[in-house]
Amino acid sequence: MSYEQIVLTFRTLADKNRIRILLLLAHHAELSASEIADSLHLSRPNASFHLKMLCAAGLVSRRRSGTWIFHSLRNAEQGGWLSSLATAIREGARDSGVKQLREYRDFGQQNAQRLVESLFRLATSFTSLRRLLIINHLRDSPAKAIQDLLNAVPMSDQALSRHLTKLTTRGYLRSDSRSEEEKLRIPATFESRIQARVLSVVFQALRSGSSSDSAGPRSVDEEQTKTMARG
Repeated sequence: MSYEQIVLTFRTLADKNRIRILLLLAHHAELSASEIADSLHLSRPNASFHLKMLCAAGLVSRRRSGTWIFHSLRNAEQGGWLSSLATAIREGARDSGVKQLREYRDFGQQNAQRLVESLFRLATSFTSLRRLLIINHLRDSPAKAIQDLLNAVPMSDQALSRHLTKLTTRGYLRSDSRSEEEKLRIPATFESRIQARVLSVVFQALRSGSSSDSAGPRSVDEEQTKTMARG
């Protein structure tokens, strides 16, 4: 799995209608495009377009039965970091207290709205190759100075500032106050489990490097995720 493929997957995820589709599928064994369109008040061509994107990304599976095509959220048995991402979405719904997402009005629940917004913000953390490279550079380091990041991921000062701001506002970077020189690090703990889970999935994808997702990179350590997330 190349870095570019990781970025493309998160660009696919960074759409609120597609996030709602994934959450809907997390509460059903499988659904047809028509059922998804009706449940989310989408036109059928629009629902089919989003499903095509999610299938291409590997987050949704298709099963044909006669003239019908049914869709399901990728399951753990399929393996790889994409299965870990699908599991993170399922567990995010569980942890948020969302008990049922079966039709459009269910997404009006305050918890459901917060979950969709949270997943969207987290996904947009990794829609840039440069932000992914910054995270990769920091993941095995206690802290890095700004100049170190510029040397590792060449770009203008303005571009680096823009990317660091996005990662910081999404909770994935923090200033290291223990150093006189300004340094940045990945926090040891996060405000929510879904935040920690998504980063663990990114680390898993980065570890897989250029190998195929089907080769089965190491799974996310659930105990590590619990440690990273507070509460």
